Amino acid sequence: MKTIYQASLEEILPESLKIDSQFTAIAKALDPILQKLARDTRNVIHLPRLDELEGTILDVLAEQFHCDFYDSLTLDDDQKRNLIRNSIALHRRKGSVWSVEYIVNQFFQNSQVEELEGFLFKINSDGYTATPEAFETFCRMLMDVKPVRSWLVGIDLDLSPPPANLYIGNALIDDTFETVGLRQIPDSNDVLFVGCPIIFTEAITIYPRS
Repeated sequence: MKTIYQASLEEILPESLKIDSQFTAIAKALDPILQKLARDTRNVIHLPRLDELEGTILDVLAEQFHCDFYDSLTLDDDQKRNLIRNSIALHRRKGSVWSVEYIVNQFFQNSQVEELEGFLFKINSDGYTATPEAFETFCRMLMDVKPVRSWLVGIDLDLSPPPANLYIGNALIDDTFETVGLRQIPDSNDVLFVGCPIIFTEAITIYPRS
């Protein structure tokens, strides 16, 4: 079975036209043009192919979907795609906690929006993932989607290193003693493994039997 990309105009000509060599020649000449047109039709299908698009076409789509806080200079392609993909939802839910959390998650990892008294809120996160130039864009986007009555009072970044395993090992030979001093880090989730093989040596003298 042939697909639309392999269809031939010559094959679907009625029998009354197939006997005319001029018509069959025209059909053969048109086949490559029509097949190329069929292949190129996928290029105008944008949203289903959003993850394949890049560059200027993303900027055009952002304007089409009215991404008010879109910035083509400071955002990378992944951020642009996410904003375009969720632009309708953002317009519908602008001014909600969801819209604030969505924008925050585009720039911070493992982030959480904490609501405080007096219509204040702050951001808790493990780190900022975008470029320094994009921070101004983030502030502008946040101001655009947050409730008018709410204000950001700060961003708390947890820069502590992730939990790690620490291995300490030393060999003790004869009566040698080794002291290892460790400073306990408060609230640390690190796992400490200490190992020490002990090696004893002894000299035995065997005298011949007299």
